[in-house]
Amino acid sequence: MAITMLAVIVGIMGSALSLAYQTSEKGERKMAALERKRITLSLIESQIQSAFVSVYTEQGETKNRFAGSKAAMTFASNYSVRHGTKGNCLVTYRIEMDDRRKCIFRIEEQILGTDAKQETSVKTDYDAIRFEYYYDDVTDEARWVNEWPTEGQGMPQKVKIHFSDGKNDKASTVRIFAQPKASAVSAASKPVVTK
Repeated sequence: MAITMLAVIVGIMGSALSLAYQTSEKGERKMAALERKRITLSLIESQIQSAFVSVYTEQGETKNRFAGSKAAMTFASNYSVRHGTKGNCLVTYRIEMDDRRKCIFRIEEQILGTDAKQETSVKTDYDAIRFEYYYDDVTDEARWVNEWPTEGQGMPQKVKIHFSDGKNDKASTVRIFAQPKASAVSAASKPVVTK
């Protein structure tokens, strides 16, 4: 009988230790995922905050590099996810879905004046990610829009990034520090012009 009791006690202890180990492992995975989200959002915020007005000439017409929709955004920034503050780059964010039906945040960077592009993909646990842009026109009331107008509007003052995981919707508003008015985007203001 003593051997049976010892076997039961050892069995209970083994189960308890196994359960504790699994709980610890699950907690560590969750902490790693949260840390990855925090670091990714911090890098994206730094890159958006460092955006600046940049134009290019196409068929004799001067065009603004900033473009934005719900699922993509392109802008010039002096902050690179890969290289930090070493040079100006053209950044494109794209939101795509993976086979798990979760969002992948694709970041493409091209150093201005070169053709070399580098892409970084960040897997997320979000069901949806989308962008909104703060549109403040002198003739209209300021409002958030899903598409940034391409006709001579410069850049938005703020960009809002919405994250949805099915249960919770979160939003992060990022202010763009370089803020010439839309009317200042002209040849007289001498923005960065590259090929």
